[in-house]
Amino acid sequence: MNKVIIFSIIFSVLLSVNYVDSALAEESETIEVEIKYTNGDRADFNGMKLIVYQDFNKEPLLEKNMSSNPDVITVPENHRYKIEVYTNGIFGDVEYIQLGNTSKKVVISIPISGGIQFEVFYKNGETPIEGATLILKSPDNSELARDVTNDLGETTRYWIQSTTKEGDYYIADVYLDEIFLTSYFPIKVQSGLAVDQKIVTNISEIVEDLITINLFDGSKKITSKDGDYQVVLLDKNQNQVASSNLSFRGDAQFSNLKTGAYTVKINSDKKIDDKLWPQNNIQIIGDSNKFSIFKNSEQVLKKEKPFYSCNCISFRLDDVQDYWLADAQIEIINLFAEKKIPLSVGVIGNLIGGDERIVSVLKENLANNNIEIVNHSWNNDALTNFDEKIQEDNIVMTNNKIFEVFGVTPKAFIPPQNLYNENTVNILKRNGFTHINSHIDRDAKTQNIDDIFLMFQQLQKLAFC
Repeated sequence: MNKVIIFSIIFSVLLSVNYVDSALAEESETIEVEIKYTNGDRADFNGMKLIVYQDFNKEPLLEKNMSSNPDVITVPENHRYKIEVYTNGIFGDVEYIQLGNTSKKVVISIPISGGIQFEVFYKNGETPIEGATLILKSPDNSELARDVTNDLGETTRYWIQSTTKEGDYYIADVYLDEIFLTSYFPIKVQSGLAVDQKIVTNISEIVEDLITINLFDGSKKITSKDGDYQVVLLDKNQNQVASSNLSFRGDAQFSNLKTGAYTVKINSDKKIDDKLWPQNNIQIIGDSNKFSIFKNSEQVLKKEKPFYSCNCISFRLDDVQDYWLADAQIEIINLFAEKKIPLSVGVIGNLIGGDERIVSVLKENLANNNIEIVNHSWNNDALTNFDEKIQEDNIVMTNNKIFEVFGVTPKAFIPPQNLYNENTVNILKRNGFTHINSHIDRDAKTQNIDDIFLMFQQLQKLAFC
């Protein structure tokens, strides 16, 4: 792999040198490019890009984001040029010019903008969604604009470049609070016309199903026998929406809740313990009806620097378990502690607790805030092979085992074999996890850097909000 990378770098440098030598060998001239609409008005250059091809080459000679209109490009003289203009990734038009040894000007006429207003509705197609966020994107997934719907489910009207080229379209992503609802595409816009676009989501306004929330102290399910516990649901403005007392079965139940994101707050008659209950965010949209809240340990709260998202590098050690490569595991953990570098340690739940040597090392470094214990599932089997219930069992059993052995409840998860799906993410959310730690292997499917970024975009659709 190293040899391939080195070769690629050298090869790129040689190409750059050859291109510079070639450019220096030819005299250059300028082309002034002005963009106008078909009605004769000069176009707004913001978001416009010029792509220039020389002679009959299929690869662009240069790409330039316009900084004015008209704008000037400098190219070698005595060539034929094809100049394409794009607005926010949407093709406008093209012109051809034969450049001699004097400067020239070209005017490219593009279709006038079209107008589009979106109307967002619940599943029945009749009830508008107020407060939904609509993000308008170009074909390359760049955000062009965003707006929040009014009480009629309407956005403002966007005046954007019309789509004349086959394959050009816009994308509208719709969110309710932090909940992703739908991605609507392809959206076509006709020149000079104003249209309304109705978007019907797959959620209902009211979730009529019974919603159950359970509380856990480690592996122990809390019931009314353990005290008076009240589960309170708060909206995004932290206003109380509903509350339910914990029953003798340990259930706090809700029904007929409006679809949306809620904060779960726990109140009890043991005020000293209230601070140990995290305020979890849950999404009630009808796909999951059961949620579990885990009580924090004192040790979690005492951590001065908890492992949250940051502009930093996270080092992780996977597959930590009893007896297996114990010397190597211990040496790595101690080396990070010596260098004062935090380390995330992925523990396999069913394979930890019997080797006193590795357990004592983990406990010591945990007490010194050198490591974070991360849930690495129960048997290191890929969760994508199982249904949602088995996945949840593996994750919850591991958290319970880690709490039993180390006295902490992990908030981060490392998927076995780096494989997970939407069921996994939903399970993690409702069980109080805040981070998922995974990676992408660069293999035959991800040799191109664009493919890797595409995979990250796909992962973001599943990511925590």
